[in-house]
Amino acid sequence: IISEHLDTVIPALLQMSAHHAQSRLRMVALHCLAKITSVAYYLIFPHQQQVLKLLAKCLDDHKKKVRQIAVSCRNKWYLIK
Repeated sequence: IISEHLDTVIPALLQMSAHHAQSRLRMVALHCLAKITSVAYYLIFPHQQQVLKLLAKCLDDHKKKVRQIAVSCRNKWYLIK
């Protein structure tokens, strides 16, 4: 079901992961982005470069836990095949 809405879900999660005031919601957004990597390759490949670029901003978050989750999420996006 989510595969039909990836064009809107991914940018919304990226926005939330980088700019939301609450660190808990930034972490949830990053977890969701990591789970999306299990969707079929041909559906998420068009978004891969955008996601990798915007996840780099999360690597500089002031909360250590957010940075750790961002590293894990970014690694999953690098490894999609």
